[in-house]
Amino acid sequence: MTAPVTIDFDEQTLTALDGFAARMEQSRDALIKLALEEWLAAQAWETAEIEAAMAEADRGEFVPDEEIARIVGKYGGER
Repeated sequence: MTAPVTIDFDEQTLTALDGFAARMEQSRDALIKLALEEWLAAQAWETAEIEAAMAEADRGEFVPDEEIARIVGKYGGER
């Protein structure tokens, strides 16, 4: 199913969008659809990663203090 959506853009955004559309030989609609699909996929991935990390924390799965000290020592901690 598809449904039309109306979005108002400022002139600067439309100019940039039209420039990319011309260079890529794509329509405005195609570029907006692609951008939104990619953003939604990134948000879904990020949300899943955060939820997985929170579940690990809830289970008490943390990096041991010794490992944190080793990493801080390797990359420079306090100066």
